[in-house]
Amino acid sequence: METVNAENVIYDNYKGRNDSFMFFLHERDLFSQEKFWELYDSIIALKGMAFTEPELARQVNSIYQYVLKTMIWHFSPTDSLTIENFPAEYNGYIERLDYAVSVFYAGNATIADESIFELQR
Repeated sequence: METVNAENVIYDNYKGRNDSFMFFLHERDLFSQEKFWELYDSIIALKGMAFTEPELARQVNSIYQYVLKTMIWHFSPTDSLTIENFPAEYNGYIERLDYAVSVFYAGNATIADESIFELQR
């Protein structure tokens, strides 16, 4: 994925714009696997840019925090949020998101072979 496209995906998710992972998660209470992978690939594509693009880093961090909080709220018995299509293997999605954010912040990281992850596309 090209850097410009990846930055646009991050921005659209940060703003919760139509057809983004965050739009479906927040506005539709729906976990879109297709849009998750688009977001994941975009974060990976921006490897190392956290230190040269502080606004982009803020956006990625905000998205990351919101996704994790939404997953917690989904399981909370005191919260009315229920996410449709919530994956049973949600821990694999958390692992992938953690990894992508780590790569984003580590400029010299080598991108791991996809086969090391339990969760496959």
